[in-house]
Amino acid sequence: MKSVKKPRNDIFDDLYEEFKLIRDDKRSFNRKYRIEESECFFRAINKIYRLYGYLSILYMIENHDEFPTCKIMNKEIIDLYENHIVRGRGRNIYDELKSLPDIDLCPFCNNRPVATLDHYLPKSNYTTYAIIPNNLVGCCEACNTVKGNQFSNKADEQLFHPYYDDFDAVRWLYATVKEGDAPSINFFVKINDSLYVDLEKRVIKNFEVFNLNKLYCILSAQELSGIVGQLKRINERNKIKRLLWDRYDSERQNDMNHWKTALYEALYKNDWYCSGGYMKFKRI
Repeated sequence: MKSVKKPRNDIFDDLYEEFKLIRDDKRSFNRKYRIEESECFFRAINKIYRLYGYLSILYMIENHDEFPTCKIMNKEIIDLYENHIVRGRGRNIYDELKSLPDIDLCPFCNNRPVATLDHYLPKSNYTTYAIIPNNLVGCCEACNTVKGNQFSNKADEQLFHPYYDDFDAVRWLYATVKEGDAPSINFFVKINDSLYVDLEKRVIKNFEVFNLNKLYCILSAQELSGIVGQLKRINERNKIKRLLWDRYDSERQNDMNHWKTALYEALYKNDWYCSGGYMKFKRI
């Protein structure tokens, strides 16, 4: 789970200017006028969202659906997103938000490519926020699907928000090697610091929601099958340990909570694996 640079401060201004250029049609009576009349309302909730995000209290945010000063109906807000952000005049804003994650990697799983925008506050339950740029996060299709409409009103169950959260203040991802004729790798969350009890609960929640153990197990199986030949050529326990430690150290310096960091640490510390257990991991 990786933090992402926040959208620029004036992105909402540009988006709403695009909305104000939308013409009326037979399906939506006097919409252009109502969009203009609702501008102050949306500017206010945009500021509220950014403040709550900055304070890490989005779980306390109220649902402003059907608010009197908002002249646009919920179904019209959804239409603004689907037909004027995803498609239409605001597509440039959509693409800009989608491009924010580093090297085009999903910030939730940190592995698959960004393919869509996720509504951090689900648009089905928090429709008013469906067009607020800071509520739209670039992610992969898989994470967007498994997250769905999930959202908690409890502080220690908040889902990771790439614009406002930083889960890399401390090490939390580890792995173990299951020995035997059908070996496997298992990933788990643990924080060895009592100061981060609440963070640990949140990381565990997100680890489960995004099904990261399964993803990392699949990726590690591919990684392990790819190094069997190299380890067989070395065929000396201490030298194998040294190679695995070097890879662990390299990955750790790059990202202490990457699945490869956890994997190679577990491998170099496991005598069974280094003494020939690696040959039990079949090539894919």
